[in-house]
Amino acid sequence: MAFTVKHKRSDEEGRRPRPESLLEGQFAINSNDATPGVFMKTGREKVIKIGPCHVDEVEPPTSFNRSFGKGELWLDITNDTNKLKVWDGQKWRTVS
Repeated sequence: MAFTVKHKRSDEEGRRPRPESLLEGQFAINSNDATPGVFMKTGREKVIKIGPCHVDEVEPPTSFNRSFGKGELWLDITNDTNKLKVWDGQKWRTVS
């Protein structure tokens, strides 16, 4: 017998799930074209982004319960320079 699994989801730009809204290991999806992402709750009560890399001239938005996880990526395409940046837990650092 077939069944459908529907993960928690949103299509609101920049929206992330809150840790208290997920169970450990549970996935959530943002399907907005501008800020898509797949998220998961860890065993340490944090929500991490699994992908994809944010691509834009401006850094990812900090609204809508946005707390970046260490290692998240942003491809800064300002003036076609294409600089890959990584979140170190406090700020975006350019990868050299």
